[in-house]
Amino acid sequence: MKPLRDIFWGFILLFFTINFGVGLAKVVILPPFVGYLMILAATGRLKPIAKHFRKIDFPLVALSIFSLITFVLSLMGIPIANQLDPISILLILISDGIYLWMMYLMFYGLRDIAAAAGNAEYGTQFTDLFPFYVIFRIIIGIGLLIFPTLSFVFIIASLILHIVFLVRLSRFSKIPLEFSIDSNDVDDPASFIE
Repeated sequence: MKPLRDIFWGFILLFFTINFGVGLAKVVILPPFVGYLMILAATGRLKPIAKHFRKIDFPLVALSIFSLITFVLSLMGIPIANQLDPISILLILISDGIYLWMMYLMFYGLRDIAAAAGNAEYGTQFTDLFPFYVIFRIIIGIGLLIFPTLSFVFIIASLILHIVFLVRLSRFSKIPLEFSIDSNDVDDPASFIE
């Protein structure tokens, strides 16, 4: 299903960004806001069958804007994420909270899609992953603040968590799903089902 593949590639762009440092400035190849916008477009096509995707626009737009601002600031040599001042920490905590909200809506939206296609068991693999995702994100965030020397370990833990999600999403996107959709719900029902 094309929108699920687009969500997968959006998360690939989101999770695996490449940074090049030039003095204080940081050049980012395919910055995260590109991934957020790709996910936003894909979830928009799935709103008729996933009620949780009807609520995902705000967190995705907010994260896109925050990511765009941090991208522009990093090009100017003003990093936000590397600062330990209270305002930077507050911004990071707010963006992490919005990110977790977005992931909640994502996991439950994927469950909605599976249920609508009559494959509810595929949906539980995402909702079962969400509590672990929250716990790991909190542990990794606190761990990076308290034990910065172990940042490599926390980055690897985060990478493993993201890979588990991506593998599940990739498998889910390859399953043939069939829906009965009211043609009044979407302009072109065939636009999101392949």
